[in-house]
Amino acid sequence: MTNAQKRRTFRHLLLAGASTIYAAAFYFFYLRYVPLISGFQAALLPFLFLAFLLTAFDKDKGLLFFIFAFPLINNLPYFFGIFPHIPHAPAALVLFLAFFLGWMVNGIFVGRKRDRRQRLRRRLRQGTRSFARCSSSGFL
Repeated sequence: MTNAQKRRTFRHLLLAGASTIYAAAFYFFYLRYVPLISGFQAALLPFLFLAFLLTAFDKDKGLLFFIFAFPLINNLPYFFGIFPHIPHAPAALVLFLAFFLGWMVNGIFVGRKRDRRQRLRRRLRQGTRSFARCSSSGFL
């Protein structure tokens, strides 16, 4: 086994361990801070599974889904009567946590690939950052 293969294997094992710990923490966070109202869960879980699965298989598709689902999911709790006086995690935060878990899982199985779509990824990331800045400035 060459030195590069050892580093790659160590990186994959480290990322797999971190992903497992993160998934467990995400599960307990979800149980603790997301309201377990059946209608709300029925609307929220498909978004979370799609964000996770799309990102786990292809980062570009997952990022694109995250960008378009973020404004939709942000108002979801208010449709189900979950108002600010009820302690709960913002739905957009939970969506981001599912997206990030998919990103970590993608890093385990796909690894680093340098391809022609890197320019598209950079533009999508810049768009995500600017969208986050705009939405957070409106929130503050």
